[in-house]
This record gives sequence, structure tokens and C-alpha cells, in this order.
Amino acid sequence: MKSESGVGRALWAGRPRGGLIPFPVVGVRTMAKKYNDGQWDESRFRSFMISALRRASRLWPPRKDVLRRSRLGNGQYRCAGYKRPRHEVRYRYGVTVDHIDPVVDAKGVFTTWDFVIERMFVDGGKMQVLCLTCHRKKTGDERRHTPVRDRRSVGVESNA
Repeated sequence: MKSESGVGRALWAGRPRGGLIPFPVVGVRTMAKKYNDGQWDESRFRSFMISALRRASRLWPPRKDVLRRSRLGNGQYRCAGYKRPRHEVRYRYGVTVDHIDPVVDAKGVFTTWDFVIERMFVDGGKMQVLCLTCHRKKTGDERRHTPVRDRRSVGVESNA
């Protein structure tokens, strides 16, 4: 559906409280679209790659082995614990397989996709099962030690 100005309604969607801004906005720099026959920019490509790698990592056999080894039976799993002793947790309350060493470097600087893949697809000895509470604490601590500026640029190669 077109509005009176001739700009489609889809361009106005999602704007809070009627703050209508037509696209494209003049003076805003856009990234060069160099992926997928010029349809994707660097950000879209990075998002696609991260999503694809995460999906693939869930099918990684060592990950399934780690989860199976921590199963105690009857829906109970053993959490490796983070800053607390090992404990049992029911599956419905959430368990996750965590990389002992973070996939993203502590410096938060992207090097290559090969580096990310090498750290994501590791053997079972470098993974552990954590309950959601322990996983949130561990992830929070890792993020606090990663510079915010660099964390946002993970997956983007810098020209510096």
C-alpha cells in the first residue's frame, strides 16, 4: 500500500510513536553490498555465518557425547558448576553444553573464520555441561573481560 508521498508503508513500519522517517536517509553511509550478488553487506553476511555455524555446532558429535556423559538418568544432569560445586539439575530447568575456552577470543578481536571454526568445533574435553544459571554467570564474566568496542566488531575484519 502506498502513502500520499508515494513511499510504501513498509518503510514506516516499526517507528515508535509516529516518528516517520522515509528511507533512504540522506547523509547516512551504507556498507558496500559485496555478498550474495550484491544483496548482502558485511553485517548481514556475518550474521548469516554466525547463525549457520551455531546450528552446525549443535550437531557436532563430541557435543552430544558430553551431554550424554553428564546424564545421570531420569531427566537429571550433572552441572560442572561455575564458581560453585558440581550439582544436579533437572533437564527441564535447562542445561547447556559450554566451551571451556570461549569461542571468541578474550580480546574480542576477529581474526579469521578459520579461527572461529577451530574454536567452535573442539573435542569433548574442551566442553562442559552447565545449568543455565552457571552458564549465565560464566558468560557474564567473560563479557566483562572483553572490551565492548571490540566485541561489537567480532566478525568484521578491520582495515587498521
